[in-house]
Amino acid sequence: MATPSDDKFCFKDLPVDLIRSIFEAAAEDEHKPNWACARVSKAVHSWVAPRLYRHVFVRDAQILFLLHRTLEPLLKISHPRPEYDFQRVQHAWRGVQTLHFGLCKGFNFMLEILSVSSAASSIVISQWPLEGETDDTKVGVHPVWDILRPKRLFLPSKHFSPTRRHFRSSDTPMFTNLTHFEMQFVGSHDPSAWEWASLAGLQNLTHLSIIVHMLVASDVAEALPHLPPSLLAFIVNVCAEWRSNPREIIQRITRGKNGPFDDDRVVVAIDENSYWKEGAVEEGKWDDVLWRNLKFEWRHADEGFWAKADAMISRRREERLR
Repeated sequence: MATPSDDKFCFKDLPVDLIRSIFEAAAEDEHKPNWACARVSKAVHSWVAPRLYRHVFVRDAQILFLLHRTLEPLLKISHPRPEYDFQRVQHAWRGVQTLHFGLCKGFNFMLEILSVSSAASSIVISQWPLEGETDDTKVGVHPVWDILRPKRLFLPSKHFSPTRRHFRSSDTPMFTNLTHFEMQFVGSHDPSAWEWASLAGLQNLTHLSIIVHMLVASDVAEALPHLPPSLLAFIVNVCAEWRSNPREIIQRITRGKNGPFDDDRVVVAIDENSYWKEGAVEEGKWDDVLWRNLKFEWRHADEGFWAKADAMISRRREERLR
């Protein structure tokens, strides 16, 4: 005769491959149980670790320090650890795809982490070097940049040495596989200092965005003749909150018919606060401008931005055909 316990579901009786799939899916949930899966057992930890480190978002200096300490066996900069530690960390880190660094100090830690992250396909570094810092961390000087082959890259222009202010992948291999590239110009770093003619050589590039704090229309226009044929969208991000006349400046781009901006691939984006502030005035909403928040410290924080730009470009082209 069957007892009540005979009818109870026993999770461990499921096939191992199914159990593994369940834990892997649970680990990828960014809310719960997520990291708790790694504490179930050593076997489950080995299954889920590559999933947990697939998308890494470093929001502050504390997280940066902890991540650096976790990767010490790979960095080979600490006291020797058992071989098991090296294999365990290597197994967990081999699946990293997304590596986003927020505004956190400790740039040398970032470079050391990047040195073991050549497989990352999406890299965001929103921290720029401080004035007076040495140049030995910059692209063209530090060797770590030449081992990276991301498809998506966000990097302030200040990280490029003067000899690398161009887009030739023969000199900067980091550009080789780029499909999405965002570059931020801050302070005295002027877009006109770049060799824009070399941009045409990025044959895989489909989306380009430049972020300018002190916009001069000619700075943006200089790049337009050199956009590669593969490019689908060129987005100009304007920090409008710093300008007294943002609408006037932006209209030079959005209403550039028969001028240097007469290219339906050009899209203007501004910060969210300025977008809604300007939309509340008498002239009304900007239908030809996107808003975005430059926040990369959280997963999905900027998700959909490129898709919105693509949709705006498609809408323009449809309207021209009417």
